[in-house]
Amino acid sequence: MGIPVGFLIALVLVGAAIYILIQIVEHAGNSLGISIAFLGMTVMATITSLPELATNIPLARKGKGDQIIGNAVGSNSIDIAISTCLMTLLAAIIMGQSSFVIEDTSAILYAILLLALVSAGFLGLLRLSDWKIGKKQAWILLLAYVAYVAINYVNFS
Repeated sequence: MGIPVGFLIALVLVGAAIYILIQIVEHAGNSLGISIAFLGMTVMATITSLPELATNIPLARKGKGDQIIGNAVGSNSIDIAISTCLMTLLAAIIMGQSSFVIEDTSAILYAILLLALVSAGFLGLLRLSDWKIGKKQAWILLLAYVAYVAINYVNFS
């Protein structure tokens, strides 16, 4: 059984759209003097997560908290593990580039530590609220995200 043509067309279109998006974000970052790493961790992450948000809306209406959290954790795990290794392999095969250099290691390590703290805070919030997410928890998470973006902006400036 072959891969449907529609899937391949969608894959090519998504790839082209993301390539264009990366060029726009990189140009805007250079023009405004904003760190590309910061834009990648906020703007690009937000834009590429919008389809996940659209998937989670019907789940939220049905009260399927397990699926929402599983979707978020699963997609981020795939982003970190699979997409990073696939892009490295593709770059090695297509461009002959065998490795990438992370220029600002301290900022990246700081961002990963901050992400771990946010994740631990989210776990604590769930535990304190008897594993329920309501309006109060949603506001806390939204404020935590705003703080995360603000701290990263200062860190990468």
